[in-house]
Amino acid sequence: MNDNLLLYDLYYILRNFKPNSQGVNAPSQELGRPISGTVTGLISIGLRLRNVDGTEITLSPGQTSFQLTNTQKGNYLVSIQRQPLIQSCTLTNQSGNSESAVTNLIVNCSGIGVAGIGLWDTGLSDCYTNSNSISVQCPNPLFPRQDGDINPISARSFTVLGDGNIKDNISGLIWRPCIEGWSGANCFTGVASTSNFATAQSKCGPLPWRVPSAKELMSIIDFTNPSYGVVSVFPNHPGGFFLWSNEDFGSQSLVLNINTGAIDLLSKLNTAVGYVQCVNDSEVVSVPVNFTDLGNGIIRDEVNGLEWEKCIAGLSGANCSVGTPTYVTWQAGLAYCANLNLGGYSDWRMPNINELSSIVDFSRFSLSTTIDPIFTGSPRDKYHSSTTIGNGNQYSGQWINSVGNFPYYPGNYQTSNQKGTSYLTRCVRGPSVP
Repeated sequence: MNDNLLLYDLYYILRNFKPNSQGVNAPSQELGRPISGTVTGLISIGLRLRNVDGTEITLSPGQTSFQLTNTQKGNYLVSIQRQPLIQSCTLTNQSGNSESAVTNLIVNCSGIGVAGIGLWDTGLSDCYTNSNSISVQCPNPLFPRQDGDINPISARSFTVLGDGNIKDNISGLIWRPCIEGWSGANCFTGVASTSNFATAQSKCGPLPWRVPSAKELMSIIDFTNPSYGVVSVFPNHPGGFFLWSNEDFGSQSLVLNINTGAIDLLSKLNTAVGYVQCVNDSEVVSVPVNFTDLGNGIIRDEVNGLEWEKCIAGLSGANCSVGTPTYVTWQAGLAYCANLNLGGYSDWRMPNINELSSIVDFSRFSLSTTIDPIFTGSPRDKYHSSTTIGNGNQYSGQWINSVGNFPYYPGNYQTSNQKGTSYLTRCVRGPSVP
């Protein structure tokens, strides 16, 4: 072998080996500087960042800063590898050269409005029996995995802004604090008047202010108090009236019943009871509903991170066409879901009222069912939720999947029912990130 080549190889090895902290020779590495930045508005789980070199970091709810390891010198490019549940985040200053310190990345996260309804907290923290106002310790094997037993990803949170408007920190929606016609710090100034549906739609003024959708109205329901239908951050909401939605279903529209917290049907011509609470979605990022059939009897909600039993209790098969729907009481439904083993998972439970509402599509009002069509074989009927309405009475929240063509149940779509009455049950698990 050529001696000159041997000498060159030896020179190359010695040149590229340097003592480490223990005095042992180790190869030197040309590493880039760590990449760091700030985070604003992150309230949910699942956000993952990735550098072009393949290194990743998963950020946690409430995190305000981060540092990403950089294994190569030179240019960097950071991207969002996975969005968090019920939020949409953007990156600023995500690319550059890492030969000097990188500290200026900015992650900003926003709400996605009603697309994230499945993870809106109902506010319940207690567990209940079938009886009026009797609470039980959570968890309880006789009434398992009900609403109060499940820790929310993000607790309900509102901020009163400098202009007096109210921001929902979870959904990103901004609300006027007073019913239209009233004003002042406590909404006692002026006169609020009722109107029909058509007049209501013009009361909010120019966009982005408008009349809310039914699901947006659900975000301000107070499920913990049967005598007060709206969360207390909104002042001066008297009983005995309704808030109009912008849902136009021919001769009727959906309204929020302040007395009960229910989403009801009301004639569009009614002028006696309908008021307006205006909303602004200018800070909401629009995200489409996204369901995936996993092929194992489970439907995954990619936006909320929830996984659903495809076929309701009593039905099976690829299209849920085998068997007969099973009607059970609230307690029996809780037990059915808690004992369900599906897709290799045993952590199933009855959904709370917001989770149950997340699979409802009001644009299908005139069709055979309002539940998203990926849930095949869903009968037009009432479905239990695990939410006890009114902080301990004998009613549970439900969703009536029966709208449009006759026969349907007039009046109540998200309402309450006797826990001892038998209705349908569809189980859920999660939320989780893949």
